[in-house]
Amino acid sequence: MVQHSPVPQAAIDLALHLARTLDINHAGWDIAMVGDHPYVIEFNRLFGSQGIEGGNARLQDAILQYLHSHSTPTGPN
Repeated sequence: MVQHSPVPQAAIDLALHLARTLDINHAGWDIAMVGDHPYVIEFNRLFGSQGIEGGNARLQDAILQYLHSHSTPTGPN
């Protein structure tokens, strides 16, 4: 069952721990809660802003703004 309730703190803590450990500064995480325990199903470093119910323009804008502010230009494009 997919829920749209707030993300449990245990899932956030796991994603942050893995991101810091693996030196990942952005990713899409699929985390399932089984009881009170989070399990990572997968994560993607190359991801879009579409989910189960379609994309979210605000999310896409936030991701692009973050990536642009944390990258160094490598050429004129």
